[in-house]
Amino acid sequence: MFKQISHPRRWSLVLAGVFVIVATSCWAPSVVVAAAPQLDIVAVDATAYPELDITVSVRDQYSQGVQGLTAASFIVEEQGLVLPQEALQVTPMNALPTPVTIALVADMSAFIGEAALTAIRSDIQTLLEAILRDEGPMAEIGLFVPRGSQTDLEAPIAVQPFTNDSAGLLYALAQVGARKGQTDLYNTVVTAIGASVDHARQRGGAAYVVVFGDGIDNTSIVGSGSLGANEAARIAEDQGVRIFALGYGDDVDRGGPLLSQLTARTGGSFQAKPDAAGLSELAQHVRTGATQGTYRVRFSTATPADGTQHTLVLRAQLDSGHGQHRDPVFCAAPWDATTLSQLDVEIDTEAYPQVTLWAHPINALRRTVPGLDAQDFSVLLDNAPLPVALTVDEVPLAGDETPDLPSVALVFVPQGDDIQTLRDITSALLQAPALQQSRMALFVPGTATNGEQVSSDHNALLNALTQLVPSATAGSVGATLQRAISTVARDGDERQRPAHVVLLTNSALGTDDRIQTLARARDRGVSLHIVSSDAQFDSAELSSLADATDGTVLNEASAPAIEQLATQIAQAGLTRYRISFELALLADGTPRQLALAVGEQQTPITLTPLVAGAATINFPLSTLEQALIGVASLVLLLGAIVVVRKTTIRHLRCPSCGQVRRASWNKACLFCEHAASQRNASPAQALLDEVGLGLSDHALSRPALRRPAAARRH
Repeated sequence: MFKQISHPRRWSLVLAGVFVIVATSCWAPSVVVAAAPQLDIVAVDATAYPELDITVSVRDQYSQGVQGLTAASFIVEEQGLVLPQEALQVTPMNALPTPVTIALVADMSAFIGEAALTAIRSDIQTLLEAILRDEGPMAEIGLFVPRGSQTDLEAPIAVQPFTNDSAGLLYALAQVGARKGQTDLYNTVVTAIGASVDHARQRGGAAYVVVFGDGIDNTSIVGSGSLGANEAARIAEDQGVRIFALGYGDDVDRGGPLLSQLTARTGGSFQAKPDAAGLSELAQHVRTGATQGTYRVRFSTATPADGTQHTLVLRAQLDSGHGQHRDPVFCAAPWDATTLSQLDVEIDTEAYPQVTLWAHPINALRRTVPGLDAQDFSVLLDNAPLPVALTVDEVPLAGDETPDLPSVALVFVPQGDDIQTLRDITSALLQAPALQQSRMALFVPGTATNGEQVSSDHNALLNALTQLVPSATAGSVGATLQRAISTVARDGDERQRPAHVVLLTNSALGTDDRIQTLARARDRGVSLHIVSSDAQFDSAELSSLADATDGTVLNEASAPAIEQLATQIAQAGLTRYRISFELALLADGTPRQLALAVGEQQTPITLTPLVAGAATINFPLSTLEQALIGVASLVLLLGAIVVVRKTTIRHLRCPSCGQVRRASWNKACLFCEHAASQRNASPAQALLDEVGLGLSDHALSRPALRRPAAARRH
């Protein structure tokens, strides 16, 4: 395939190209030893305490899932004691795929031949369709092409960055022509190893390199021939990258052993002349490595339910002899809809000795605990159980006791073929009359909306929904769900109202997202409801979310069904319990201490025994007689007023002149007393008084005469 090059200028170009490749490759500065097999705790589900479910991922040194593990492969140590093997239930899970990073190295050397180059392009297209169709956005693929000695030395080796767009990859490949001269295949393989490792570390999951070519390389600085293949394999082994190779061209018989050597050390495989079955097998291997290796380890714990954090030790024994362990943490406490968080009680003794207690037991969802009966309640008197028969009825809350309507967050997932129907359901819930007074919020994965704050302005949420343009790659549904749960729970805590999250989707939810969402919802006291527009959509995992949080699953998009869901959310928990019983205590008005108990929760009540009664007054007279007596009383009252007035006037009348003007300490008025004093005076004094009065009148009527000053002085 290769020709001997003796021209000095060409040798200088080759050396310069090699040094450029070394400078642009990433194998040299970051060679690390591949990690040992990994045991990762994905989630610990203690919601069915004392049953524990631990989701664990076991991966080999190449980050591929380890298959075929059983209960004998795991050891659980609790409180220093190892659980017996028969106590463990281990179930493989394929619902937790991990990201896959694949670097395709396509040797487009003209020496391979036109037919081989055409086959490489066709097989790359076939492989892309198989991997991306099955893995979707979890797989990202990059394209690397070795450079020839006679091509531009500045041409990039990585002609297409890692992407899940198969059309973009094929377009980039179509733009690459046949490389003339010798190509640096193993330099490019090393570059692809470094790039895939860096990208895989950012995304998580395994990294692969798939080589298309004849394996012949006499120019790479990492080594030519067997040395180059061996060095590339060593670097891949250290970095934890599995390599697969597909042979093409007439010289594949000579280069095949080199490609086989390259793949053998990393657990890969070499196909000398790949066909459709071989490509399908390769795609299946990638698929299996990404989706398998996750297990559910279930057992019953003996840890007491004290509500605190506890730690277990989980070990995995692998066939390779490597052992790994992790310390999962869980909260030892049961959770169900009957677990009380608050118990409010009122007492009614109007019909004593018949006593009525109005009980409002509130659970972790801020709602009335449903389904309680007489066996769930007990009454204590002075801390001793009261042996009385209880009559228990669940009745709606009174109008003045009805709390505010609930806080509701709608999580609209615009994925699938029926996005518009899901949008219409979301709009119908925002406009439902039953939720008209509720506070609501709108969350959309991968899209920033202005409705993520809980608000009573439903019109603003409708506008945000109408203007919403779904993104091509939606964001994390699990992360959005957890954000919605925290937001609506905070609003429910502030207003002491129930909180709900409605997930509108036609797609399933990953296992880790499901477990984390369930744990968050139960921890924050939020009910989850699942709504789908696809009547055939049946996700047991999503249904378990609703069942575990006292929620609802709706697979029907009809208007009555949506209205029924809205009414159910609005009226959830708006009841209380009426508890009646006979209490034979002496009704002496002495306060006694009662207590109502529901499970471990008790609420004290003060009872003052009194016999209720009514006082009745019976009048001996008829209504007419009572009316006549009333009229007579009124006449007497008016007569008394007149008599008092006449008496007062008479008392003030002067006995001498007969006028009402008495204002003296004597019997006569002042005028009469003055007249009497005049009559009793002497004649001389009377004359003087009269003269004096006359002079006074004359002085008042005439102005005084002015005397001379001397006369005035004398």
